[in-house]
Amino acid sequence: MHPIEREIATNIVNAILSESTKSGKGYRLSVYDGEETVISKNSPASEYAGPIIESMGHTEADYLYWYGDDDRGMVMFVYGNSPEEVVADHSSDEFTTRIVETVTDDYPL
Repeated sequence: MHPIEREIATNIVNAILSESTKSGKGYRLSVYDGEETVISKNSPASEYAGPIIESMGHTEADYLYWYGDDDRGMVMFVYGNSPEEVVADHSSDEFTTRIVETVTDDYPL
């Protein structure tokens, strides 16, 4: 994974983990690398950011799924293009869009 790709992925993971759900619990994350689920609905704690990031970037693409109280979303990362374009797709819900746009606005194309 390119250093800028890693930075963007880390910032998105940290942004999601720093948020609280409506019930006050944290969000849980899963990572699917196109072959298998390498992280499965981790506990909502920021110390999991490291293992989440370390599980990413070993295949051409990763799907980061987040789970809240009654909602969920996805961010798709594709590696090897322009590093600033690592986010290839994401859910169109307000939460995911806000997180992705806030992070990626710091990396103009």
